[in-house]
Amino acid sequence: MTQLASDASPWPLHPSLAALLPRLELVQDCWQLLAGRREQCLSRGEREPEAACQRRVEAALPSGFFRDALLTFAGMLASSHWRELPASLQAAISDVDGRGTDLGVFLEAADLLVLRDGAALVGVIPPLHPWIYRTASLTAAGPGGSGMHLTTEALVADPQSTTGWRRQRLDQRHYSGIQQLPAVWYASHGAAFGEGELPHLGLAHQYLNHFRCQSDYQELLYRTALPVGVRTGVAEPLGSSTGASQQEPWCSGPTRCWICRRAPRTATEISMAASQAYALLQSQAIQKASMFSSLLQHWCAITGELLPVQEGPALLVEISPLAPSPKPQPTVSEMLQLQERGIISEVALRQWLGDLAGIAPATA
Repeated sequence: MTQLASDASPWPLHPSLAALLPRLELVQDCWQLLAGRREQCLSRGEREPEAACQRRVEAALPSGFFRDALLTFAGMLASSHWRELPASLQAAISDVDGRGTDLGVFLEAADLLVLRDGAALVGVIPPLHPWIYRTASLTAAGPGGSGMHLTTEALVADPQSTTGWRRQRLDQRHYSGIQQLPAVWYASHGAAFGEGELPHLGLAHQYLNHFRCQSDYQELLYRTALPVGVRTGVAEPLGSSTGASQQEPWCSGPTRCWICRRAPRTATEISMAASQAYALLQSQAIQKASMFSSLLQHWCAITGELLPVQEGPALLVEISPLAPSPKPQPTVSEMLQLQERGIISEVALRQWLGDLAGIAPATA
């Protein structure tokens, strides 16, 4: 079993994937901490010297909260367990890809690709050596009947070839009765094969905006820490059109000389954001269980084993709520006791009773 590719592929792109490429590049930049892309994210200010712009870009250090968030979500999806596995898969559970990867770790890596790129292609074939390739093809008729051909080839050096390499066939096997290629398209939101939506594109935009605002904030701190020359008085008689009145305006910093400020989020806003993320993870958990069931079907089709009969999904994924459970409200008697002990005032008690009854407080 091997994880073939994510939604971002170096091969010739389908038109639908080409339209998605700019968003994939944005997510990749955020995942790689804007490596080599900080200059494009921070535009040069009006009349800002090149040296000052370069210093400002070098001083801007992006945080890793985008990557940390996706790793956290993938870790939450990894809180799963399977009911029963085929005997051959159970025997190889500690090394499912020929590289010492445990089945749980393998699935978590696939989860991370889906959370980041929107989809991942998971193939169920024997592990590949770095220089050995296997080609799977379906045949409608042949010496062995309908099924799948699995061809194993090695890439060997060939000085006479224009590329310097040639393929050498090592083995070819036929699997009768297989009607589908042993690959599962694991996508977010249940997208069709070859399609997928970036589930955390909004988080990537927030990451980019946070990086720019943080850079502006650091630049503002740097400039306000230096002495600034101030010109006072009138250089020429009032109304004169010569001298200082015709001097060009003086710029003291980049074009963006403001800081994004907003009121802190309320508890309701935080709870709603957590509920949206929780719903997204719940949907992803359903897709993961469906993918794992298809994976077992392909595995048993190749090995010839019977698919284990189970009640319910083959993989159970448990997602813990992101928002903390609401605290129980105090009773009226408890609030009266607090007021009698002098812990809260009578005004606060009246306010609490008014909020409880939905009555606006009286004004003097």
